[in-house]
Formats: sequence, C-alpha cells, structure tokens
Amino acid sequence: SGAVIELRENSLQGPILSKIKVPSGDTWQAVEAGVKNIKSEIIDLVFVLKKGSQLEIDWVQFE
Repeated sequence: SGAVIELRENSLQGPILSKIKVPSGDTWQAVEAGVKNIKSEIIDLVFVLKKGSQLEIDWVQFE
C-alpha cells in the first residue's frame, strides 16, 4: 500500500511543509511532491515516516 512521509520544518512537531505519498515497490522510483512556501532562511528539514514500516531515500532535490 506504500508509504506516507511528512516533510516538517525544524522538528518532529514543526509545521508540515509537504505530505509525500510513495507507492509500494521493490525498485527505485522517482516521486514528486509540492512543498508549501518555505521561509527565506536556513531551516532544518525533518522527514517523518507516517505510514509504512520501511523506506529508503537515495536523494532529494528542490527546484
């Protein structure tokens, strides 16, 4: 059934910047998701696995 990741600002309880749905599968796949406006300052990005039991992330890119 896949996984759901929350991208949060600065902490596990920080504001949610994006909810990313990752389809299940046994091979690497690219997943795209929108991100809410991020402040124009340096922040920590925290990835929280909300659904699913195992997930590997190879890279992340922002445009």
